[in-house]
Amino acid sequence: MGDLVDNREPLMVNIYLADKDRNIRLIRWLLKSICLWPRSSNASIVDRVFSELSRLTCFSLLFITVLSIGLDVFVEEHEDVNSMMANIGPFITFLMALLKYTCLVLHVDDIRNCVHCIELDWNTVRSNKDHEVMLRDGKIGRFMAIFIAAFMHSSVQSYNVSRCLKEYIIEVDNVNVSLRELPYPFYSKILDARFSPAYEIVSIMHFVSSFIVSGVTSVNCGLMAIFVMHACGQLKILTLWLDDIVHDSDIVDDKIVQRKLGFIVEHHLRVISFVSYIEEAIYLTCLVELVGGSLTLCILGYSSITAWNQDETESILTYCVIALSFTLNIFIICYIAEILSEQYKRVGLATYMTEWYRLPPKTALGLLLINLRCNFNVNLNAGKMIELSLYTFGNVLKASVAYLNMLRQVIS
Repeated sequence: MGDLVDNREPLMVNIYLADKDRNIRLIRWLLKSICLWPRSSNASIVDRVFSELSRLTCFSLLFITVLSIGLDVFVEEHEDVNSMMANIGPFITFLMALLKYTCLVLHVDDIRNCVHCIELDWNTVRSNKDHEVMLRDGKIGRFMAIFIAAFMHSSVQSYNVSRCLKEYIIEVDNVNVSLRELPYPFYSKILDARFSPAYEIVSIMHFVSSFIVSGVTSVNCGLMAIFVMHACGQLKILTLWLDDIVHDSDIVDDKIVQRKLGFIVEHHLRVISFVSYIEEAIYLTCLVELVGGSLTLCILGYSSITAWNQDETESILTYCVIALSFTLNIFIICYIAEILSEQYKRVGLATYMTEWYRLPPKTALGLLLINLRCNFNVNLNAGKMIELSLYTFGNVLKASVAYLNMLRQVIS
């Protein structure tokens, strides 16, 4: 047990600290990519001002892009309904990113608390068995975060490049002029982005703002994966300690067993507190992800059907990739929330299945505290009203199909 081992070998301490730095480094990269890394309390005035200006710049880019796309969709005249519907998708995507970025900024203190809990757990780990459990779950969380970030950034920027490579022809003074497409719609009354240098300025703004969009999504899903897998690792360590306390009761003094049980209860409460920090950090962003994702999937489904009727194979492929990214994001946040809920239930099962009858009576009664607490399930919720689970993921897909059928009926 960790509380009874006061001296660790220097080599093992270095290994533990290296593994901790590896986990924190990825979190730092993700948050710094969108200027959300929590600054320390003793940061200088220059660092604080730079941090606030960076966040304001990211927010402004998202807001300007949302405004320009929204004006183009809802104010600009369109040839038909299909062309307008094709532009609603980017509007919802950027609006979702703006809302999620705002929510992350408001809950940056909760993110800081989560990071602090992870650092504390890595600093206090003392058993090689516990270290292996934390290392294994940490690798899973990091892999999921890296995969999400790589997939989102590559798919979004590939879409931007493919859009810029497209050309269309307009007639200017009885002369046909070939112009390049913008990555996303832009309201022409603000700036005529068809010609240089306005085209280059707007294109750069779209590339940077779309990088922030993919970064926000990567932070939301990636941090959730890292935090939840760390919590699952701590819960697995609790089950190991529960088994050890039964075996130790035959060879050590009852007072030592009582101390170990007290440490288990304290660590159990600390994990529950860590999960509460996770929920506070992501419950609003997950709500935006679920609601906005279902609407976006509906729009993408309608655009895919329209492209199919018009034999636009390239457009169908683009819509499918975008739909896959949204579906993957929703699946990941629902799946890892399901993993956390199941792992928490296993702690309660472990307290029941352990050989508690071999323990001293007072110690056996102490296990009742953990068992009773595990009767209240720990679940992550979107907006504190929608439980995240695989069942919720299925409901989101069904809602998207229902919205698609309604949209087709209304437009037809």
